[in-house]
Amino acid sequence: MVTSISVNEYFVKTNGQAMVLPHYYARFIGGEIILNDEYSEYRWVNLRELDQFEPKIETVASMVEAVQKIMRVATEADYREI
Repeated sequence: MVTSISVNEYFVKTNGQAMVLPHYYARFIGGEIILNDEYSEYRWVNLRELDQFEPKIETVASMVEAVQKIMRVATEADYREI
């Protein structure tokens, strides 16, 4: 389940390419994780260990904080199954 509420972050890659990255609060209910062609792996990371986790995009910690605020205000009506 994912909320329809997002927080967007402007990000510039090391090659100079600028991007707007949308971040959503989602609840993992179960099932198989299927990655698209842009990704080769994923990993579940405990939020208490996020500061030490590498490699990560420099904006991840601030986006997690912003998305946690969404989690506190989102209602069931804000969620969509994907």
